[in-house]
Amino acid sequence: MTKTNFLKLHLLLFLTLMLPAPSQAYVYNQQECTYIANNLNATLPMNVDKQTILASSVCFVSGGSTTFTYTYELTFDPDVKMPKDFKQKIINRFCSNPDTREFLNHL
Repeated sequence: MTKTNFLKLHLLLFLTLMLPAPSQAYVYNQQECTYIANNLNATLPMNVDKQTILASSVCFVSGGSTTFTYTYELTFDPDVKMPKDFKQKIINRFCSNPDTREFLNHL
């Protein structure tokens, strides 16, 4: 993995953790949820705009809530320098957050 791709991955993970967008319109069961994500994934990757690619999606049902998670790839280099401990902070936050921990438990 190149340094640029590594930075993109970490930026994407950071944005995913910092900007959650929950939705609670309808609660799918896990089978429906997986079916929807698999059908979307069959059409990916998909260009959203010049700098954004929708790469994948996952869906899981837990505690009466359905969560769709979309992974985007950004095709530009960020103009910021990441702190040395950035990766460890993101991993710690992802693994200790009850919502994302529930996601990991379903993998």
